[in-house]
Amino acid sequence: MKPKRMMLVALVLLVAGGTIWIGKHRAEKIEVRGSLSAEDLAGIKNAVRSELRREIFPDSSWSSVKASPTATLRWFQSQINVVSVLGNANTVQVGFGKSKEALDSFELIKGTNGWRINRDSWRFVPQVY
Repeated sequence: MKPKRMMLVALVLLVAGGTIWIGKHRAEKIEVRGSLSAEDLAGIKNAVRSELRREIFPDSSWSSVKASPTATLRWFQSQINVVSVLGNANTVQVGFGKSKEALDSFELIKGTNGWRINRDSWRFVPQVY
């Protein structure tokens, strides 16, 4: 790799890392619809944030490096707005976005290893809350 390109990659990764670190420390006001324990809510938040972080740097390609500032900003601006329990306490829908209205959502299922994204309904537009 050329020295200029290496410096650019290092700068992008430094900015992305700093933004992620700052973003982790922001406070979210989450509306919970239904009954969830604090432990379940923490597991849900971790699963959603982990999935959103994967979009920042999905692989080590140059296109991922170029797209990482935009993806980092999108992750930084996204906040979990609402968690709705669906039927039983083992399935929830999480609405998140830039504003109070949920712009996007995940459906999560509680399994033996904690909460995970339901791939069958990944990133569908949520119903009006």
